[in-house]
Amino acid sequence: MRILEGLAITVLCVLAACLYGIIHDQVTVRVCLEYFTLGHPDLFHTTNPTLLGFCWGIAATWWVGLPLGIGLAVASLSGDTPIRRARTLLKPLAQLLVFMWVCAFLSGLAGWILARNGLISLEVASSNDVPPDKQIAFMACYWTHSASYLAGFFGGLWLICRTWTQRKLPLLMRPR
Repeated sequence: MRILEGLAITVLCVLAACLYGIIHDQVTVRVCLEYFTLGHPDLFHTTNPTLLGFCWGIAATWWVGLPLGIGLAVASLSGDTPIRRARTLLKPLAQLLVFMWVCAFLSGLAGWILARNGLISLEVASSNDVPPDKQIAFMACYWTHSASYLAGFFGGLWLICRTWTQRKLPLLMRPR
């Protein structure tokens, strides 16, 4: 029973990460196609924004959902306290994804403002390939993606710790 529930939690986290990645990349690929075509390896041999957003949305996030799922499964199922089922993690996972989106949006906006005002610039190997009129959008996408990973990492650790701690609280103090 615990093995199946652990698998369900892990699959839920991988699917949530991929769904977030697909939606996230469908937006950012339209902000700056060059972020995907020049700033990433050519794994998918296409410049179609929808296909790039879908493919990179999965390729760049499944591996983030996997350790989150394993960590949440351990936090939800190990020990003698009552287990936490996958369905009870839907709301906290959705909250984590919203937190990530807000961080990504605000960071992307900050990156755009900073780049537009010349306070940051594109200094990567491909900067000569990125057209000058796309470099601000490229930086906004870079900041957006970086914030998503950072918020997902720390938010995921927080969710794992919170799940573990809630299972250890006395029965009266547990959330319903």
